[in-house]
Amino acid sequence: MTDFLVIFCALFSILASIFGILKNKRWLLLLGALLFIPPCYYLKNAFNGIIFLPLLNIGSVIAVNNNRKTIAWLFLLPEILLTLVFLLLGLVFGLLMEKGVVY
Repeated sequence: MTDFLVIFCALFSILASIFGILKNKRWLLLLGALLFIPPCYYLKNAFNGIIFLPLLNIGSVIAVNNNRKTIAWLFLLPEILLTLVFLLLGLVFGLLMEKGVVY
């Protein structure tokens, strides 16, 4: 159940951040930063310093505030890539469990 909530928070964090950049809504970027805290807390033992990843959304807020959308997208890129990697890993692991390769 915890895994589902972490993935749910990560996906909605990305969606909120994308819409925040596209619509110039800083509060959506802040919501994205808050929603990305649980996935970072969940993964804090796997990677050193990952707990500071939501601070990149704060950098996106500052970039959107200064009308620098390209910089805002660059700040958002690590969050998107990390979420996609773990979604793909979960999908592959789930398929391997279904086939009986991994127990």
